[in-house]
Amino acid sequence: MTLNLARKLIWATALLTLLCLPALAEEDAISKGIDVWATPGNGHTFSNFALEPIPAGFFCEGSEPFTGKIVFRGVPVKTSPHGALGDADTVIERLDDAAFDQAGLAYTRVRFAALQLEAVEPVETDCGFFSVTVSLAGEQPITSMRITRLDKDGGMMETILAGEVHLTFTPIDRDDLEPRVLGQSFRFAPARGAWGLSQRVGFRQDEGIALDSDGDGEVDREVPGLSNFAAGGDRASGAFFRRDQLEPVIHFPQPSDCHCTPTAAGFSGPILELGSPDSRTGCLHLHCPGPVLSIQPDSTTPDKGRK
Repeated sequence: MTLNLARKLIWATALLTLLCLPALAEEDAISKGIDVWATPGNGHTFSNFALEPIPAGFFCEGSEPFTGKIVFRGVPVKTSPHGALGDADTVIERLDDAAFDQAGLAYTRVRFAALQLEAVEPVETDCGFFSVTVSLAGEQPITSMRITRLDKDGGMMETILAGEVHLTFTPIDRDDLEPRVLGQSFRFAPARGAWGLSQRVGFRQDEGIALDSDGDGEVDREVPGLSNFAAGGDRASGAFFRRDQLEPVIHFPQPSDCHCTPTAAGFSGPILELGSPDSRTGCLHLHCPGPVLSIQPDSTTPDKGRK
């Protein structure tokens, strides 16, 4: 047998093997895309500076270290087309298609694509009152999500998130002071929540959505659209999208999927499980957004179809 003939037989055998393999069914994989969340101003999303004070002199000359807690609520992310993500203020991007193995496990990389929060009330300091906003700062760390499939409609997910953010303090009653910017890095402890297979109302995953990634009011980045994955919810109550429905089974205000930056290494308190946010303690930074379950394009935007 000549070398060329042997090579042809090898290629033919490989091609036949590929053709005989069963195609990966849509329900056996989670498409890369985005997960969108809305943060209520109910006290369960905050930064606590008790253990890591804002330094003396930050707000103005002679100001004391700030050791208080700032409670935040969400500010909807600006998008193009307008209103593409509804009231979402937090956008998490899943970077990879995630195929389930024989054990029902799939993995993907994740990172923040947008985060826009504001303090529910002005912060009082030695230098007067300041409004406070939170936005992403530069390139974001890439972390991971493990997706467990429990049945044909969904399962549980475990997510680790990290971020680089700017807290901008803008004086309200002092014309002589400029806004102050505080940079922060955080890494949330692993958090568990539910997911369901989804047929979202809105924009197709392959079209993408442009959004304001850094909170400056300008749309500056394109991300994938919504996929067949609906993050968040409570499997016990069925509060997530099912594959054959365009609307959620029920609206789902609480409990939220919470992420905590613990005050001590090795913290494994109730923040790691879904439950009442009132029971969660021991966090320097706590973010408890709820899933944005129904997304409708703006009435002035042409219908982009349904996935």
